[in-house]
Amino acid sequence: MKRLIVYEATTAIPIGQDEVAGITMQEADELQRYIGQNKLKTSHFLWELHSLKIVNYVGYIQLSTVAIEILPKVSAVDAEESSRQALLMLLQESGYLQVTYSTLSLQQLTGGSLLEIFGRLFAEMLIKELRRGLCAGYIYQEENLSLLRGKLLVAKQISNRMRGLSKAFCGYDEFSVNQRLNQFLKRVTRLLLSRVRNLYTVELLAGCLLRFEGVEDVDFQVAEASQINVDRLSRRFEPALLLAKLFYQKQVMTMTQGKTEAFSILFAMNDLFEAYVGHLCARYLPYRTKIQAGINKLWVHKKTGRGAFSLRPDIIIEFEDGEKLIIDTKWKWIRESARRHGVSREDYFQMYAYLTRDSKVRATVLLYPHHEGLGASGGILECYHLENQKEKELIISSITYEDKKKALVDLESILVELMGSVKA
Repeated sequence: MKRLIVYEATTAIPIGQDEVAGITMQEADELQRYIGQNKLKTSHFLWELHSLKIVNYVGYIQLSTVAIEILPKVSAVDAEESSRQALLMLLQESGYLQVTYSTLSLQQLTGGSLLEIFGRLFAEMLIKELRRGLCAGYIYQEENLSLLRGKLLVAKQISNRMRGLSKAFCGYDEFSVNQRLNQFLKRVTRLLLSRVRNLYTVELLAGCLLRFEGVEDVDFQVAEASQINVDRLSRRFEPALLLAKLFYQKQVMTMTQGKTEAFSILFAMNDLFEAYVGHLCARYLPYRTKIQAGINKLWVHKKTGRGAFSLRPDIIIEFEDGEKLIIDTKWKWIRESARRHGVSREDYFQMYAYLTRDSKVRATVLLYPHHEGLGASGGILECYHLENQKEKELIISSITYEDKKKALVDLESILVELMGSVKA
C-alpha cells in the first residue's frame, strides 16, 4: 500500500499527476466519498484542480490503496520525526493520552506511522496489566436453574409453575472476567490487530487476545464505549482504556460487503491546540485557571428572563484580587504582512463581549500558533484598549506549540507583559 506523509495546512497533495508523491483520480474520488459518507468537515479539505490540501485535521486516513498521514508542521530539520514527537506531546499534555515514555523511547515510538504508534502504545500498556491478570468482578444474572442459587425470584417462579416448568428462576451474582471493560479492551485489541503491520506489535496484541479467555466478543457503539469506566479494582487499566477510547471514538470506518475498505483516526487541531494551552495554564502556572467555563449570557430575554448566547471562553485566569484574564486560542496562521495580522473581525467582537460583559475581566488574549514569519514567540503582536476604557485591553500574541518548555516561557512572557497593565 502506498503511504503519503503530509503536513497540515502546508502540503499540497498532487492529484492525477504524480502517483508516487500524490494520489490518483480514483483515490481522490474514494477520499471524497469517504469524507461525505462519514460526515468529515468538508471545509478542512481544500480541493484544487490538480491538488488537495488538508487543514485543521491531523492524524491518519487509510483508503483501499493509499494511507495518508497528516502531521503538524514543525520548524525542525528532521521534520517527520519531530512532527510525530510534537503530536504525541500535544496529545499527552492536552489530556488525550495518559502515557509516559519509560518503556519506549521516542525513537522507537516515532519510527512508524501514527497508527503503528497508537497500536504499540496500547499493546505495551495492556500486556503489562494482563500479565497481572484480568479484571474480574460480580455480574448479576437471572435464569432458570435445576438447583436453587442465590435468591428465588417469586414473580417469575409463579410463571414457571403456570407453564409447568420444574426449574427454579433464580437471581444471583457470579464472579466472572466477562466484564464490559474486558469486552471493550478485547474489541479494540482485535481492531488494532487487523490494522497494524509491525511484527512486534502484532505479537503483543496476539498475546493480549490469548489472555482474554472467557471474555465474549462484543461490538460497541461509540456512545457505549464512552460510558465504560474503571473502579478501584480496575484502575490499573485506566491508561490502556483511555487510549482504547481515543482509538475507538476517533476511528471512522466505511464498510462495503463486509470488508473494511477505509478508516481514519483524526484530531481537529483547533480543539487540540485549545486543550493543550488550557492544560499548560492549569498545570504549570501559579494562578487559578478555569477551562471552558461560562462567565455570563450575552443577552437576557426581557419577558422570560432566559439567557441567550452563552459566553464560554477557552481559558480564564483569576488573580488573587478577583480580576480575570481571558485567553482564547485560535488555530490559524496569521501574518505580519496582513492588516491587523489577519485577525478576523468576528474575533475582535468576541473579545469585546468578554471585556464588557464581566467587570472583573481586565484583559483578553487572542493566542495563535507561532511560526517563523512572526518573529519572536510570546511577544505582543497587537495591543488595543477599549475607547474611553484604557484599563480594558486586548492582546494578540503567538505561542510555540511544538516545545512544551518554550510554550511555558511564552505564556509567562505574555503574562509578565500584561501584569503591569492588569495590576496597575
